[in-house]
Amino acid sequence: MFDMCGEGSEYMPARWNATWWGYWVVCITVEDVDEKGEENDYERFFKYKDQEEWVKTTLLRLASPPDRVVASQLDKLITGFTEFRQDWSHLPRGWVTYHSFTFLHVRGGEMTICLEKKTDKLEIMLATGTRATSFMQDFSALIRPRNPERCSAMEYKPVAPGVSVARLFEWIDGPLARGWQPYSLVGANCQHFSEELHEFLQNPAKVERQSEAEDIADILRVVSQQVTTNPKMLSDLPPHLSKERSVVLRAVHLNGMSLAYVEKQFQQDWRVVLSAVQQDGDALRFASEEMKSDRQIVLAAVQNKGAALQHADKSLHRDREMLLAAGWSGAGVLMSWSSDAS
Repeated sequence: MFDMCGEGSEYMPARWNATWWGYWVVCITVEDVDEKGEENDYERFFKYKDQEEWVKTTLLRLASPPDRVVASQLDKLITGFTEFRQDWSHLPRGWVTYHSFTFLHVRGGEMTICLEKKTDKLEIMLATGTRATSFMQDFSALIRPRNPERCSAMEYKPVAPGVSVARLFEWIDGPLARGWQPYSLVGANCQHFSEELHEFLQNPAKVERQSEAEDIADILRVVSQQVTTNPKMLSDLPPHLSKERSVVLRAVHLNGMSLAYVEKQFQQDWRVVLSAVQQDGDALRFASEEMKSDRQIVLAAVQNKGAALQHADKSLHRDREMLLAAGWSGAGVLMSWSSDAS
């Protein structure tokens, strides 16, 4: 039996009405841990025979890019990438019949990202730790074993300046998602995806210009000109534009209160909400309940506007760090409000 890409894809029905991150993307974190914990449907543990330590994988349930999970790495640059090629079984080495997956090396060495397309879905692994990185060479995001003996690492290649982890996620969420096709051995296979990924990593500005729809480029200019004085303009956009994350990010970056007029899915998007409250802390009132209990988001909101703490989850109302941050921002009135709240 050949170790082919596309295995199982014929059983995967097309669901174009489903969200991109929720259906078409499989994303896991992989991390080094000292001991095995309790497993469930999302968390699993693995150990190599010759080692005492464990590797933990966590399947992420996503509705938007995994910005929250890798918050400390978002602004770090991707410095280079290494493509791996796994030759199909029972065929001579070096033929064009191989599976391709790519490791992206993040500055500082704390995280390595693996991207590949083996079925209809985009597979993403976010690894921290030496064992975790090795794990990605042995397994895919679907925890399917690779054949290391038939895998070869290609030459390390540098990435163009300015490609951060956040920018990678924006490319995945925008241009890649808009053009994504179910697996096809002839027209949309693993090698096609790798070529598309490598082109973005080496020529990001060119790829972004070519893939940006004309109406999106136009609305970004309009948003930049009008949203600071008219946050309601987002509610008047055509549906396909109001669901465009790049448009929403531009709007909340310029006017945090525009968060009130975005699609509900963006009110629970960690990066969108964070950008909004950094611009105007009062925007926290329009965030989802989950985001109102996120420490980093609430802290950013009260640092911008102390009284925003009243919109946070009640569990944070008496939190010392939050109260101090609110006080530093000059919101002394909040201190008396918090003392009365219970």
